[in-house]
Amino acid sequence: MILSLKEMEKMNRKVAVFLFFLLIINVVVPVVMAEEIDKENILTLDEVIVTASKYQEKLSEAAVSIEVINQEEIERKNVSDAGELLKGIPGINFEYRSLNGSKQVSIRGANTNQVLVLIDGQPSNWAKNNIGNLAKIPAEQIERIEIVKSPASALYGANALGGVINIITKSGSQEPITNVKLAYGSYDMREYYLGHSGRTNKLGYNIMVKKRETDGYAEDGSDKLKQSNIFTKFNYQLDQFSKINISLRYTDMDTDINDYNANEPYHNDEDFNLNLQWKKQTDSNEHSVVVYHNQHDNTDFKKDKEHNTRDLGINYDHTNYYQQHIITYGLEFVQSEIDSDTYLKHDNLNQALFIQDAFKINDRLKFNLGCRYDNHEEYGSEFSPKLGTVYNFNSRVNWYTAVGKAYRAPSYSELYLPQSKMSSAYYVGNPDLDPEIAIVYETGLRYLDKGLKTELSLFKRDVDDLIDYLTTYEYIDGKYSKVKTKTNINSVRITGFEVSLLKELNDSFSTNFNYTYLDARDEENDEQLDGKPYHTANLGLAYQEQDISSSVDCRFVGSKADGSEMIDAYFVVDWSLSKEIVKDTDLSLKINNLLDREYTTNGTSEMPGRNYVIELSKRF
Repeated sequence: MILSLKEMEKMNRKVAVFLFFLLIINVVVPVVMAEEIDKENILTLDEVIVTASKYQEKLSEAAVSIEVINQEEIERKNVSDAGELLKGIPGINFEYRSLNGSKQVSIRGANTNQVLVLIDGQPSNWAKNNIGNLAKIPAEQIERIEIVKSPASALYGANALGGVINIITKSGSQEPITNVKLAYGSYDMREYYLGHSGRTNKLGYNIMVKKRETDGYAEDGSDKLKQSNIFTKFNYQLDQFSKINISLRYTDMDTDINDYNANEPYHNDEDFNLNLQWKKQTDSNEHSVVVYHNQHDNTDFKKDKEHNTRDLGINYDHTNYYQQHIITYGLEFVQSEIDSDTYLKHDNLNQALFIQDAFKINDRLKFNLGCRYDNHEEYGSEFSPKLGTVYNFNSRVNWYTAVGKAYRAPSYSELYLPQSKMSSAYYVGNPDLDPEIAIVYETGLRYLDKGLKTELSLFKRDVDDLIDYLTTYEYIDGKYSKVKTKTNINSVRITGFEVSLLKELNDSFSTNFNYTYLDARDEENDEQLDGKPYHTANLGLAYQEQDISSSVDCRFVGSKADGSEMIDAYFVVDWSLSKEIVKDTDLSLKINNLLDREYTTNGTSEMPGRNYVIELSKRF
């Protein structure tokens, strides 16, 4: 029986209501009824985070929903890059784009160009299209990842409408360590990694080189890839309170390699990033200055086009700690430019200031009030306020809620694309575009205890002036033709809820489960947005002993609209095993799509079937 879109929506709503009440009975009620425990009991899952408020705070104190991927989980997942690490996170929809080897994510129905990607606090979204490519960041480079799933323009400005992914890289180790890794897998995939870190007196250092090659799984070879990464980071302790961090990242990606001339790729991406930080921290205040330079050069040999962008930024953050208040404020200046065969040459300056006050009413109740003002040369000024609250029922249970305004600035490609013939239509940018504006609401209940974390959150996002194509017909070259022009035309309403559970079953086994219901629809025609599934769920089981670890991760993504058609739901299982075969030498095996499912995430490109990766690593 084939269901219509309307019938599918009704069925999805019934399923969501049933699951919601089931979760209330099985998760939320036991949490609220939890008894008070001794305050000296350390909450092992109450991690310290920095992204939600720009200063260190416990997860239980955050007024938004936030996920943390720590070093233990990074090692257990045994994946190649940051994009793969985000699979299975509640509210995250992973998207693989073979063009340029790009891996992107959306958060709670937001578009991928609405998610801000930070690396050590430095924005890394490509100014051409506002998208952050997570495939460029090797997993070996990462210390931890913090994901703010609520819009955060009150602190981070443009492009944080859909949330923030903050990737924190590794610093120098206390003892000298050298790591060597060799990996081989399906589709003739080869990886080579060499890293060394250590510390000499006041200087810590981390240096790594990685190379990855694969023929790709696509029959047309469109995802054939050669990728090289170089990363260096130095930490120098100036005195008891202050230090300097300097890091350099370089990535070179060749995709869709020409079989007749391996030195002539169809696409080449080069990224060069330099980051200089000065930090000072005392008991009463913190200071931070970040100066960074991003350079992204893209060459499309198929179309004989080059797109080069540069970003130079300066951030200053200051936090004062008082008895009842934590006041954070700062300034930001970003000079951005593009020099492109398609979009020509443009540059602009954005200046911003923000302030935030986190103040305790009593031991249980805390308010977080903040705002940011941006002044951009191209599209004018934006004011982004936000109010959040956290209430602690006891030492294990807390409730949070937040409301705020967020925005996304139009990209260079949306502003300056000249009239270009693509397929059966002409496409053109619009230099008069306004930013996308969103009003966001979120509330949730969190339970944190030794070996147990669970959370239920509800969210709503109303987006106006969404940038999309407006179709008209014009007389071009002697005939009427379809013309698609970037315009602020759509209003979108996104509502949903998430539930997540992480439980340590015993000293060796742990399990996790999460489910997201998402209702994302165009307010004009009241239809679900393309590519936004109603239901996603993840289930995992992990085993860890001294010299062996293993995990099974299951992902379910429900059916989703694709115009008048539906993209089928899919269920995928990944399995990994790692064993220390001799001292400081590990052998690991990972099998992706263990059940060899046939599925597609976008309705056109088939995803790979069962595939494997074998890795041998040695520590010195």
